[in-house]
Amino acid sequence: MRTRELSLASEYRSLTLLRVLPFALVAVILPPPVAFAQAGKIDQAILKRLKTDGIPSWEKLDSVWKHDFGVVGESEKVVVFEGAQVLTRTEQFKVCFNDEFRLIERQWTFDKDGIQKRQLERRIANNRYSFLVRQVSGGPFTLAEAERSPSGAPPVHEQHLDYQWFVDVGSRIWFDVTIEVAISDPQFRVTQLQEETDEKGSWVRLVAVCDVPERTFGRFPGATYWAKIRPDNHWLVEESGVDLNVNSVKYNVTVDYQEAFRDIPFPKTIKVRRGSDPDTYDERSITFSIPTNSFCSKKEFYTPYYGISESALDVFAPVERSRISLVWAGVVGIGVAFLLLWVSRRFRARAK
Repeated sequence: MRTRELSLASEYRSLTLLRVLPFALVAVILPPPVAFAQAGKIDQAILKRLKTDGIPSWEKLDSVWKHDFGVVGESEKVVVFEGAQVLTRTEQFKVCFNDEFRLIERQWTFDKDGIQKRQLERRIANNRYSFLVRQVSGGPFTLAEAERSPSGAPPVHEQHLDYQWFVDVGSRIWFDVTIEVAISDPQFRVTQLQEETDEKGSWVRLVAVCDVPERTFGRFPGATYWAKIRPDNHWLVEESGVDLNVNSVKYNVTVDYQEAFRDIPFPKTIKVRRGSDPDTYDERSITFSIPTNSFCSKKEFYTPYYGISESALDVFAPVERSRISLVWAGVVGIGVAFLLLWVSRRFRARAK
């Protein structure tokens, strides 16, 4: 898997699920079997197969959808508190990956003064900057955020990481915690790894404990991570979850796959549930269309397409001055200060 994306993901600290998954992922799912949280056998032969067969399959998964890729879908979010449903929200979304460029669109309706309006947002990254534009009920687009990228690499926003997660969900337990990370990263300790069978055939049970000293993006100190992996289906994750071992907080994920896209099954639905209390929890469910090649043109990745001049970026992301210019500015500033001090002393001397 690409270590750059894993390191980028670890920078986003202290993000809650409601913020981290802005438009998707959760619905009613069965809690993981109790056995997932228990220590057990570690099958070295299975561990070897994960490394020799699983990793190449996940690497293919990681690369096949990152270039010239597009998908649309719908998500539903439900929040239940003490048995009462307090929030339901449905959104439509669109995702385009053009090489390293990213475009994520989400739309939803809301009520303002008794009038139904429709909000559209697009989070976009190109090779020079990233930005967020908003539009209400077909009106003009407004620029809400912008960030320059002097290095030439697309700035990566947490929202892009969210969609990176669902595109690669078949290789991941929870966000940047992939199966490869769970079995190879020194911050994780495998406590159970063995092959089982059910009505669908054989599957691999993986349980690992996270030993990080403090929370980072997707990683919780002392949490138990588990996954149900199908070797006969490209080693894809079918179910996974995280037990934080604190206040009974649990995250559970299930994935149903549709027909293969570029020889790899793509998710049809992803369902995630947070909370172990049957009366208080939040759920999200996201449903995907059949993936295609990207349906976004290159011009859609730049602000002029939305009627916004690129000069407007300076309001949010001023052009960075070079280090040399900053050093010279400092030298000139010091020189001016000494000159003023010298002139001041000369005037004082004459006054005496």
